[in-house]
Amino acid sequence: MDVQTIDKSDINQPPVLTAKVLRFMAAYATVGRVDKACKIAGMSRETHYQKLRNEEAYRAAFAEADHRFRDVIEAELVRRAIECESDTLLMFIARGAMPDKYRDRASVDVSGTINLADRLKVADQRLTAMKRNATATDPVS
Repeated sequence: MDVQTIDKSDINQPPVLTAKVLRFMAAYATVGRVDKACKIAGMSRETHYQKLRNEEAYRAAFAEADHRFRDVIEAELVRRAIECESDTLLMFIARGAMPDKYRDRASVDVSGTINLADRLKVADQRLTAMKRNATATDPVS
């Protein structure tokens, strides 16, 4: 019996991303916009969204590029908060970095009781009385 040898190194290997896709990912990590990254990489937006829907390796690479772009945003926010002395921006960064210490705190305590059955009964009696008064004063009836 003839048995074929299978190269197990090819099993479950993620597909290799093309140079164009890698250019797109690098551009997206820098500019954070699909349209601009597509233009830089020479790739259509339709191709990007199709790959995003159909290719797991592409989705993973795009998630990583998106994470890298978020790091770019955060670095710029920190730079502006400190160098431009923006107290507001610095407070937002502090809330994100140290939420236990700088989060907004608000609490409302409500106490008391409402007997819903009694309230509904009274409302029903008022509605019945209103209907009775409306039919008593309606000249068409």
